[in-house]
Amino acid sequence: MAADLTQDYSKFRDINLEKTVIGAIINQPELVGLIAEDLFYLGRHKTIFLKIKELDAEGKKVDLPILASLLSGKVEAAYISSCLDGVQKFSVEAFESYVARLADLRSKRVIWTLAHQVQKSVDAGDMDKVVDHANEILQEQSGAGKSVELSTSDIIRSFEEYTRRGEGIKIGFPTVDNLTGGFSEGEVLYLVGRAKVAKSLWAQNVISNFVGAYPNDGALFFSMEMPDPQVAERLLQIDTGLSKENIRMLTAEQKMNIAAKYKNVSYITRAGLSVSDIFANIIQLKYKKNIRLVVIDFLTRIKTKCRDEYDFIRETTKIMKDMAKQLGVFLIILSQAGRQDGGYGYLPLNLQSARGSGTIEEDGDFVFGVFRPELNPDIKEPDKTRWKDIVVLQMLGSRRTERIERIECIFNKTNCRIYETLQGGIYGKELGRND
Repeated sequence: MAADLTQDYSKFRDINLEKTVIGAIINQPELVGLIAEDLFYLGRHKTIFLKIKELDAEGKKVDLPILASLLSGKVEAAYISSCLDGVQKFSVEAFESYVARLADLRSKRVIWTLAHQVQKSVDAGDMDKVVDHANEILQEQSGAGKSVELSTSDIIRSFEEYTRRGEGIKIGFPTVDNLTGGFSEGEVLYLVGRAKVAKSLWAQNVISNFVGAYPNDGALFFSMEMPDPQVAERLLQIDTGLSKENIRMLTAEQKMNIAAKYKNVSYITRAGLSVSDIFANIIQLKYKKNIRLVVIDFLTRIKTKCRDEYDFIRETTKIMKDMAKQLGVFLIILSQAGRQDGGYGYLPLNLQSARGSGTIEEDGDFVFGVFRPELNPDIKEPDKTRWKDIVVLQMLGSRRTERIERIECIFNKTNCRIYETLQGGIYGKELGRND
């Protein structure tokens, strides 16, 4: 945890924009109902706003001389006058766009402040209340407690920003990227599989692909199972394409260059993290490194006070979805498959394969499965050759796209790279699964 999570609180403000908005409602008092007091950062702006709102409610005239007189001793007349500099009349749509920007800044301030309420002593149950509280604060409007309504213009602006940034986040697996158009901040993807099917390696390959595609954006990797050296070893192998033995021959300069390439990737490799720890760490780094991608390895390693595993997963998956949407990150969560449906990692999976599968299906935007046919102890030729070094990715569920039955990927065990095969392929029923 950082020493003080509010150290950057003040950067989530735009004083000139606030002054423009104040100037606009002095010129057009009828706009005052479109904005709330708490969207302003500066106290003097709140003071001016409240006085305009009071005058408008009473049907009285609003202009510079009247405000200067009524606010004498509280806000300087010269400052009120400066708010009017260069301010023209605004359309409702234009004014709403300014209000939306102030609301976005306020949201960031609220989330940042909430970090103080999310300390290590907060358990998963309390965390749920914190997230709910955040949603209530961010949705309230003025004193009426009504939710903030978005206009069609607001929604279109969100779409324009989405397309300006290249639409969704691409993960470097063409079939998935082409079908989804990329993943959006606020979406959650669960990757389900048994041990030894390369779930963690797949996640690290996604991070490596992300760094190559978005060098100015940040990623955060929570690894609650692998120790630091193993995470670093795999990173070096994936990035260089070298074997485990050869990366030990890299020079200090080469390692430094790789570290510079991954400068916007942060790692939390401590075991026993609670949901609140995860939330607080994302908040801490979100606006410092422009975190867009978060990977959690893995779900049942998260610390909990719940005695029942299903209750824990049900509670946690809901919080994770709230967290992804609240903080504006694309969240990938690795999850273990149950032995009955997941076999020993060599059988295809289905939506019932994950532990707590019902709540994962309900709260996840995407559910992927991964298996390796070559792990079958009874595999025979020519299947052994056919499935050598193949990882099969499945899209088991999706809120907004069609499903993909099978995507074959090469798993290069020498350098830990996983990438989609050129020809693809369909996993048949020859290994005993008939679905």
